Amino acid sequence: MALETDVKALIDKAKLQKEKMGDDSADLFGTYIDEVEQFLPYIKGETELSSSQKELYKRLKAAVIP
Repeated sequence: MALETDVKALIDKAKLQKEKMGDDSADLFGTYIDEVEQFLPYIKGETELSSSQKELYKRLKAAVIP
């Protein structure tokens, strides 16, 4: 599952970056990390997405897979 591995790596990098940020930026970045993490069950085939999540997922997938 290359996409799952790529997403997990993206989340790990984001968490490291969050630790280096100031409080306000870290809060916003934390929200972004939460948004990305919601797709892991879908990528694993465990859940379905709502229509708004599908649109967000398409943008994430385009950013993760060249």
